[in-house]
Amino acid sequence: MYKFMVSQGTDPETYTADNSLSEKQEVHACWELVSCIKNDNQQYVYVYAYAKNNNLIPLKKGEITEPLFDKLQLWNFSEREYNSNKDHSVRVEALGIQTDLPNLTADNISEIWEIAKGGGGE
Repeated sequence: MYKFMVSQGTDPETYTADNSLSEKQEVHACWELVSCIKNDNQQYVYVYAYAKNNNLIPLKKGEITEPLFDKLQLWNFSEREYNSNKDHSVRVEALGIQTDLPNLTADNISEIWEIAKGGGGE
């Protein structure tokens, strides 16, 4: 399991991460969790919206988001369990939504996510 590490912006640089053995992750303040699913391969799939206080944050042309996290830390593995020959990559996929739908919030962004991944919608 990997834990997301978030910079605290101090000198020297310090990072925080969720210290529990759960799937919970620490992310920067402008990101809100939409869903967390454990798939059949015992891997977690996280979906985040770029939002603050449940309000989506629109980007202007040329703007970029704050990073979701700054570093990854391998978590809760002993050397005996860690197989260096196994793929330990983390796949990150970003999708953008261009819309000016009224009342679109981080709460109902999951509906848009379902459409984006091909799961339905009108």
